[in-house]
Amino acid sequence: MYRIGEFSKMVDLPVRTLRYYDDYGLLKPSKIDPFTNYRYYSEEDMEEVKKIQQLKELDFTLGEIIEYKDHLDDYILSKKKEELQYRICLLQLKLEQLELLKQKLKEKEKRMKYEKRV
Repeated sequence: MYRIGEFSKMVDLPVRTLRYYDDYGLLKPSKIDPFTNYRYYSEEDMEEVKKIQQLKELDFTLGEIIEYKDHLDDYILSKKKEELQYRICLLQLKLEQLELLKQKLKEKEKRMKYEKRV
């Protein structure tokens, strides 16, 4: 068993995050000392952190992680994939809008330089 500070370094998560995960119900320590309230984590908790980090990298919210982490299936993953593809499309549209705006600004700058010469 590892105290929270030790465990924090091992899994590369701040102590504050581990406490938040505990309060949020995402990752409960294996043991809490009733006298000191120290949190103790196990090897299994390390595996749980890895799973949480993987799901976070895939853009799952903490609520989704709590709901799905113990029973991920193809349906859930395909729904997340669809959501991410939709967000990619939205971002591509925003990029196109930015490019158009950039072009307009360049044209305006050219006009202003030309008008100053005349």
